[in-house]
Amino acid sequence: METTTFLSLLIKSSVALLAVWAIWFISLRRINRFSLVRTFLLMGTVLAVLSPMISPMLVNSLPQSVATITLPFSISIPEVVVNQSVVSNGVNWMKILMSVYIMVSLFFLIRFLIQLVKIFSLVIKGKQSKMDGVKVIEHEKNIPPFSFFGYCFINPNEIPSDKMDVIIGHESAHIRRHHSADIILLETIGIFQWFNPFFWMIRKAIVEIHEYQADEMVVISNYNQHSYMDSIVSLAFSGIALSLGNNFNKSLTLKRLAMMNTKKVGKFAIPALVLSIVIAVGTIFTISCSKSNDIEAQSETVVTAKNLSTVADKPDDDTIYAIVEEMPVFDNDESKEFDKFRQYLAKNLRYPEEAAKKGIEGRVYVSFVVDTEGNVTKVKIERGVEPALDNEAIRVIQSSPQWQPGKQRGENVNVRFTFPITFSLQ
Repeated sequence: METTTFLSLLIKSSVALLAVWAIWFISLRRINRFSLVRTFLLMGTVLAVLSPMISPMLVNSLPQSVATITLPFSISIPEVVVNQSVVSNGVNWMKILMSVYIMVSLFFLIRFLIQLVKIFSLVIKGKQSKMDGVKVIEHEKNIPPFSFFGYCFINPNEIPSDKMDVIIGHESAHIRRHHSADIILLETIGIFQWFNPFFWMIRKAIVEIHEYQADEMVVISNYNQHSYMDSIVSLAFSGIALSLGNNFNKSLTLKRLAMMNTKKVGKFAIPALVLSIVIAVGTIFTISCSKSNDIEAQSETVVTAKNLSTVADKPDDDTIYAIVEEMPVFDNDESKEFDKFRQYLAKNLRYPEEAAKKGIEGRVYVSFVVDTEGNVTKVKIERGVEPALDNEAIRVIQSSPQWQPGKQRGENVNVRFTFPITFSLQ
């Protein structure tokens, strides 16, 4: 994947995550319908991350008139690609930026794998038993009680015997709600979105909801609420937690106590959630489908110029044709793909040094006319990227050797061509 394309995807997904967080913060933050809010945050996060990759496919699946670029009706020459290794003189900030991004992403990946190894090590080395239908792993590490998928991890030496049922009930709630799957998903996204503060705020909000859901399930199961509140206060202040586990976290304790004493939100919860989903989906796809260089269409065109004609009965000196009986020929090349002309372009195009230093790349759409004398005229940028790239495309086309002119009913005529040139850094 091209560097700039990848960065574009990251930026779009980051802005979409900002939109998800903002909608949650404004309309759903104080709603204690935890399952609904959790679903919104999870689905919104996944959609924000994937939509920049999905939206181009959706756009291209639309009717051709929507997905194509409007160019003068003409013969379309196959694309010419100009590759360029990044220039060595000067500082290539794009390359440095990508190197830093990759190194930090590798750090988070390694951190994630280490956490998994630590948990699996506890499973292998710990003493396994079963309490109230939950698989319990007993260990001697200075780690607060936590759960991970079907396992509950505890250090029995640091837990009062009268608190054991509280822990098992709480962690069992995490297991039944499949909270560990959320954490794995968020850790995976974090490897790519580590630079985005809004992703970390969304992650924090989801972890808080996990605790609220677990507390709610324990209290509903007829456990004495005041006794339970005393237990979570005493259990929250011990050891260092593993980030992958659903654990007793002291930073959440006061919020959890306040939430347990909050009256359940009623009639406004569902409308607020539905409205939030509609706004979030619309905003995310608006961001993801914003104009970029992702449009690939290059052969479907429509007429936009005056004096443009297909095959006519009587040629005129001022008429520009799209299709004629005998098409112009470059360097005695009779191939339908205009191979020799494309070879000429590939040989003579030079990647502008200024654009390469700035990491600028993209697709330039060019049109030109082969006149009745075989000269290349009316060179025009139909859709440009950046002046340096556009000017290079124009320079090479204008320098083209003379063609054998096209003919209509035995007379030389003007014929228009259109084609894309892709400038790509390596």
